[in-house]
Amino acid sequence: MRQEATPLRVLVVDDDADTVESTALLFKMRGYDVRAVSDGGRAIAEAQAFCPHLAVLDIGMREMDGYEVARRLQELHCLEQGLLVAVTGYARVADRIRCAEVGFDLHLAKPVDFELLEHAFLLRHRSHETAIVRAEAMAQLIRETINMGNTLLNVAATSKDERARQRSLAKVHKHCQRLSELIDGAVPEREHLASALEKLHIRWMALMTHIHRDTQ
Repeated sequence: MRQEATPLRVLVVDDDADTVESTALLFKMRGYDVRAVSDGGRAIAEAQAFCPHLAVLDIGMREMDGYEVARRLQELHCLEQGLLVAVTGYARVADRIRCAEVGFDLHLAKPVDFELLEHAFLLRHRSHETAIVRAEAMAQLIRETINMGNTLLNVAATSKDERARQRSLAKVHKHCQRLSELIDGAVPEREHLASALEKLHIRWMALMTHIHRDTQ
C-alpha cells in the first residue's frame, strides 16, 4: 500500500454500479484518494472540486456519455495536469479516434487489468510510483499508449480545429518523453517497443515540421 502524505486523486465514472464500486475499491485499497460517480453531471462537479490526477471514464453512459464528459472537462481545465483515460466496451478504431478527438490521453478496452490501469499513472506521476510493476502489464500499457499516440497524430494531421491539433501534438510529445523512460525498464518486447516508439516520434517530428512550414 502507498505511504504518500498526499495520496494521488482518482475519479472513477461508470453507470454500472458493480463496475464503479469495484474499481473504486481497488484504488482505495492501494491508498489512493478516490471519488466514484455514476453519471456525467456528477462527474463534472466532482472533477471541478476534486481536481483528480486520474479520471477513468466509461463511454456508454446514459444521459451524458463519456465523450461529452471529456469535452466538458477539457473546457473547464479540470485535468490540465491529470490523465484522462477511457475504459470502455467501445473498442473499434473509430472509437479510439473519437476518444483522441475529444482529448483522452488513453483508450483501454474492457475488461481492463486493474494493474494496467493503475500503472497508467507512470505516464504522468512517475515520482509517486512505488509499487513493483509487472513487466507484462507495463509492456501492454506501452503498446496501448503508442497506439493512442498514432491515433492522436492522425487527428492532428486531419483536424481543422487548431486547438485540437495542438492538444493532440502536445499529448504525443509527452507520450514519447515518458515512454522512452519506461521502455528502458525491464519489459518484454523491448526492442520491438523501442522501434515502434521511434517511428511514432519520427511521425511527430515530421508533422510538426510540416505544420511549421505551412504557417510560415
